[in-house]
Amino acid sequence: MSELSTLQQLSDDITQGNLKLKVHRDKLDEAVKGIQDLIDELQAMGNWINQVAYVDGFGGFQMGIDLAKKFSRKGSGEESIRQRLDEVVHELKAAQDVIRKAAIAYAQTDDEYRDVLQGIQP
Repeated sequence: MSELSTLQQLSDDITQGNLKLKVHRDKLDEAVKGIQDLIDELQAMGNWINQVAYVDGFGGFQMGIDLAKKFSRKGSGEESIRQRLDEVVHELKAAQDVIRKAAIAYAQTDDEYRDVLQGIQP
């Protein structure tokens, strides 16, 4: 099972009420913010990645031309740096979604326990 599918399964479990957490709500909020900061940093790298989308300067010999094409593919083609970066951002957003859902489930669980405790008190 990939990390992304694990995160999606956790997300589904939280949505269905099968997973409840007892944690500090502020820590969940910090985690969501920390992930967002990382996502923002990775997306800001886009300008740097665009600079390696086209590589030249290896000379006119066939070996230099082939090498430039190879580097350019890594910069902009299939399985490129850009594609890998987009995949990482997608997985981070999935993790962020799981944490957000966990925070909501935590709040709901906290409310349920509060209601139960209030019903027990004389």
